[in-house]
Amino acid sequence: MEHLIREFGAWLKQGFGWLVDVIVFGCLWGISQVSRLLGTHLGGAPILKIVVLVLVLLLLLYMFYWVFGRFIGVIRWALDRIAYALGVILFSAAVVSGVFASAGLVAAVAIWVMSNINLAAR
Repeated sequence: MEHLIREFGAWLKQGFGWLVDVIVFGCLWGISQVSRLLGTHLGGAPILKIVVLVLVLLLLLYMFYWVFGRFIGVIRWALDRIAYALGVILFSAAVVSGVFASAGLVAAVAIWVMSNINLAAR
């Protein structure tokens, strides 16, 4: 049984690993693109190009603000659901472990009774 539980835990870790990789890749790619944009040489550029760059930067800042707000909302929603599911899982695990502990206690008492009390001698 312990082996099955350990295998299930390893399977869960393996299943969500790709999600972490995708998130890290997206963050690194976005940061590299913004760094490339900010590193462009503006010397001798026409005023229109500078205005467009400032507008793009303002649009990026607004998009970061909007996405961050949405992200926080989704994270709060997901954490609420995970907390509920975890509570159900933990309650179920407590009940199941209580049943197994009770069965073990009954078995231990039965073994003690069978080895210490001789009903045939009475």
